[in-house]
Amino acid sequence: MGQVVIGTAGHIDHGKTSLVEALTGTNTDSLDEERTRGMTINLGFAYLNEDITIIDVPGHEKFVRNMVAGVSTIDVALLVVAADDGIMPQTREHVHILSHLGISKCVVALTKTDRVKDAEWIELVTADIRELLKETPFPEAPILPTSTLTGDGIEKLRQALVSDTDAQDSASKSEIFRMPIDRVFHKKGFGVVVTGTVLSGSLKKGDDAEALPACTKVKARGVQTHLAETHSVSTGDRAAINVSGIEANQLWRGCELHSLGWIEPTHRLAVRIQMLPDTRWKLKDNQRIRLHIGTAEVLGRVQLYESKTLMKGGAATVLIMLEKPISAAMEDKLILRSYSPMDTIAGGVVLDPHPPKGKIIRKWLNELSENKNERLSQRVLYFHNDPKPVQEYARLFHLPESVIKSMAKTLGLSVENGLVLHPDSEAGNREIILKYLMKYHQENPYKKSVNADTIQTKLNLSENIVKMMLADLVKTGNVKEAASGFALANHKVILNSDNRKEADAISHWIQDRKFQLSKAQDVSDHVKLDEKKVLALLHILKDEGAIISVGEHFWIHTSVTDVLRQNLTVHFKSHSSLDVNAFKEITGTTRKSAIPLLEFCDKKQWTDRDGNVRVKGNLE
Repeated sequence: MGQVVIGTAGHIDHGKTSLVEALTGTNTDSLDEERTRGMTINLGFAYLNEDITIIDVPGHEKFVRNMVAGVSTIDVALLVVAADDGIMPQTREHVHILSHLGISKCVVALTKTDRVKDAEWIELVTADIRELLKETPFPEAPILPTSTLTGDGIEKLRQALVSDTDAQDSASKSEIFRMPIDRVFHKKGFGVVVTGTVLSGSLKKGDDAEALPACTKVKARGVQTHLAETHSVSTGDRAAINVSGIEANQLWRGCELHSLGWIEPTHRLAVRIQMLPDTRWKLKDNQRIRLHIGTAEVLGRVQLYESKTLMKGGAATVLIMLEKPISAAMEDKLILRSYSPMDTIAGGVVLDPHPPKGKIIRKWLNELSENKNERLSQRVLYFHNDPKPVQEYARLFHLPESVIKSMAKTLGLSVENGLVLHPDSEAGNREIILKYLMKYHQENPYKKSVNADTIQTKLNLSENIVKMMLADLVKTGNVKEAASGFALANHKVILNSDNRKEADAISHWIQDRKFQLSKAQDVSDHVKLDEKKVLALLHILKDEGAIISVGEHFWIHTSVTDVLRQNLTVHFKSHSSLDVNAFKEITGTTRKSAIPLLEFCDKKQWTDRDGNVRVKGNLE
């Protein structure tokens, strides 16, 4: 059996601390042992045996702050009700909170039975407790009469607790290390020490971890659990960790240690909340609240989108805007309390620790499912134009990558090149790209292709999705690669008779200019055609081999370059070098054309530049 945590609950002065001492022999109000051992962690904690920890929370405020702090590791609730008082207001409040913390098992200790002489009163209190628990997750919880004064019922209670904890299944616990911090102190000779209950995963001595919300990398110099040094701690353990790499004043109750890079701090939470059935509060839009999650208590405001007011017993998916960043993951349980006076008004669960911003938020919250699988599908579809990697979803959902891949397969999503893709969006993106290429060819009939960057910009798709979709379309034969770009597989540049005449006129004019280079604007002015059309025809002529581009802006006829090569061959038969002036004489052109032409010759390796002159290159 793995480590199991039992958490006490109940009204003030109903005997929780005395009951824990009777069960374990440890007075959780004592600090003597902690002072003597240094790095110990037994304040408010006791051990029923080597596998079971009891968290004792003696007061109302401590119940909210400590019980919620250990929400994900509390496996069994020990509800304490004094026989002489019966059910009190805090008893009801604590039962409601336990229900919202996702705790499935509860054992009820009816304490101080030595103070009650009337057996019928005990039966009445027991019936009241059974009625209180009827609409909770634990209607069949055992109710055991006890007395710490006489010892009656203590052993039976111990056996019941061990029996319930033996039945716990921790197989679903995450392998990712998380530990909300409930205490921070500086120990002379050791440095900074933090304590908490390990929510999930494990941490070994010497391991690196990350402290949130500071996002600071720390190292575990030493580890203790159950009052002793240990090599590692894991799910359910009460742990004291001696960390280096951070100062004590950079940590506080509400921070968290976790595996490197797995959680990002957040100011915004999409939360499904359930109002308590007997709260006197109404939750209004933009109302200020206190949010308790992990060991953190932070102020924030609730934004309602389904209605402007949420009444007792009501439920809604809301956006909570926090005043300070916190550490939160999907499925984290939380409690909402009123700002002032402080009453517990609702419980909830985090559905999205990083909801999108902007006008989409109303639609996002309305569609946000309580089912984790459906939330993955929703998010993948939302990012269909910018698919995210498996690793990002693993961190967002706080699950191993293997689990995300399994979820994706179940949902009919695909994982390609490490990215999670929605089938509808895949088909849609392919269709969008094909339609764009068709339109592009219609509007630019004389261009052989369009590059991927243009497609990405025009369609507002991510680089990854464009690359993947184009590769897939090429593979399936719908698209071909052409001229450093992409085109529909059946696309051909075919000039009609009028365009052929225009292209020939351009070719002849450029040929007649011989070594005088031409720009598209020069051609446009001469043939009286739109410069954009001229440029398209120039590229067609280039593809046909009639003309050649020189640099970025100039054009020359292919037959002229053949003459140029011959002239260079003749020159180098009687000269060892060639300067600009000599080149101008050979070509009969101005410096404006000579310089680009010389650079063209260098690029063709007909000449090699040597300072301010050229020497013979490969003219064979």
